[in-house]
Amino acid sequence: MKYLNPTYMLAVVCCVSTAVLTGCEKEIEVAPAVYDCAVTDPGLGTAHPKHQVYHEFLQSWKRIGLPGSILLVRDKHGLWVDAAGKADLAGNVAMKPCNLFYMASITKTFTAAAALKLHEMGLFHIDEPAIKYLPEFAGIPHGDKITIRQLMNHTSGIGNDNFTVSTLDYFNHTPIEAKSLDDWLKILQKPRFAPGTSWEYSSGLDFVGVIMARVSGKSAYQVIEDEILVPLGLRNTYLSDRTRPEGLPKKYMDLQANGKIIELKVPFVPAKEGALDFTSGGGISNAHDLMKFAEALFKGNLLKPETLELMKESVPIPDGLIGWDGFPGYGLGLSFVSTPYGSAMGHEGDLFGASSFMFYFPEQDITVVGAMNVTSYPLRLAFADYKEIARVVTQ
Repeated sequence: MKYLNPTYMLAVVCCVSTAVLTGCEKEIEVAPAVYDCAVTDPGLGTAHPKHQVYHEFLQSWKRIGLPGSILLVRDKHGLWVDAAGKADLAGNVAMKPCNLFYMASITKTFTAAAALKLHEMGLFHIDEPAIKYLPEFAGIPHGDKITIRQLMNHTSGIGNDNFTVSTLDYFNHTPIEAKSLDDWLKILQKPRFAPGTSWEYSSGLDFVGVIMARVSGKSAYQVIEDEILVPLGLRNTYLSDRTRPEGLPKKYMDLQANGKIIELKVPFVPAKEGALDFTSGGGISNAHDLMKFAEALFKGNLLKPETLELMKESVPIPDGLIGWDGFPGYGLGLSFVSTPYGSAMGHEGDLFGASSFMFYFPEQDITVVGAMNVTSYPLRLAFADYKEIARVVTQ
């Protein structure tokens, strides 16, 4: 989910305030989280030449109110990684650099890379009509015109129409049920635009996941595991809403952007049989694994050179979209950031109570990964200030 502007968030909160306030006061019993984790590579720590710069930047996140955060930078000097704040405020448990976190829409990059591996195998071509593998698309407007590429680069006309329901569920501490394909087809009856005529962030990669499953004979999650996780040795990455690993930090939210942080107490309920794999946002990982993935992908150790160039072919993002300043274009499950200090590629992710980013600066050969455990519009703006991040890591 791309972070939404505060006006829309406030409108949602206000229009459902009566129903929500009761739910927000409920005390939900949740099992205590287990936060222990093993640091596989602590990096250079204080021996890193830019230790003080990176440490101060991480601490600035804590000072402005982030409950907990993680920062990893791999530059020409080597690896630096640390954490600040708390994984659990009530339990006074410190965040650790190795803690897991919700990578949310960074999952899109994993899904796109795995799909392109199937493209390389000849199991489908990204410019084929999606309806060839998703005949159910015959039941939605323009369904016969949408290509797989358009599902991957957000030009299909499909939107994020399930957001409001998800918001209400979270405000009421209610588990969100994963949708079946039939559920999705009902949502897709009102496209945003004709395929290929505009751009809007969407859930298109969930449908790419269905195509991956149908052409491979395996679940989309299994394809990602076989093509990405196992070959790269990503032992701390989970791509399933059917299981939930221990060690995830608590999630928090600043509902009214006034600095009042509440804990989101949403019990985990495994997805039901028939639900789509959440290939647009269901990932969980840690900073080290995201660094390994980003560097394998962008340094050409995962896809063929011509396939990586295909992934990097971008479409322009329209001017004036809230939350997309500094993003000139979007590739196949891939964001591009432009700053005065250099350009980067990767992705960012947002779910209720969590935000993260993973970017690689090719000119400087720098990888940066960040995570925080709160949803707050003002805190999000400071956390994901990519101009400032680029300045800190490149200068």
